[in-house]
Amino acid sequence: MKASCHCRYRSCNDLYLSLSRLHCPTIGLCGLIVSLPNYFAAEVAAVYDEDAEMFAAQMVDPVVDYLAALVGEGAALEFGVGTGRIALPLAQRGVAVTGIDLSPHMLEQLAAKPGSEQITTVLGDFATTSVPDRFDVVYLVFNTLMNLITQAQQVACFANAATHLKPGGYFVVEVMLRVCSGYRWVKPHSFLRAVMSISE
Repeated sequence: MKASCHCRYRSCNDLYLSLSRLHCPTIGLCGLIVSLPNYFAAEVAAVYDEDAEMFAAQMVDPVVDYLAALVGEGAALEFGVGTGRIALPLAQRGVAVTGIDLSPHMLEQLAAKPGSEQITTVLGDFATTSVPDRFDVVYLVFNTLMNLITQAQQVACFANAATHLKPGGYFVVEVMLRVCSGYRWVKPHSFLRAVMSISE
């Protein structure tokens, strides 16, 4: 695997370590125990799309434009597909989209939307769940990477992306820039996008 990264970013694990009352299924990974928080239970999934700012065209369209240009006529895999904020408009561009998500409730919300039949969804943890196909682009956007609260989970995620990419494919990671005072986000709309090209 050869990776070229155009940007550098820092994780915000410590922010999530302070959260409590999470549903945490546990799996084994290379002999390690990895606890995987599910932040999106039924009560969260039911109101997720009410975040007008996150679903605004100025937030969604640049991401979809960027991914569509990378994938071309190929296929894309979304880690943390959620309710389809990015997957649905990307599929409308003619991209074959597969999405993995840990929350059955988020996938239920996605399945209820027009156009969801164009998206193949898989229930599971995106850090370790495998699907049979290989993709031109694997992507992980908004703050989804920060749902992986340990380095082991993040390493597993990157390794899983690599195994799902075709030679020459891209792993796209978008994450909030950490400009904060304590744990308070000062500029929550600032994002950094890292692109890694994978080859044999």
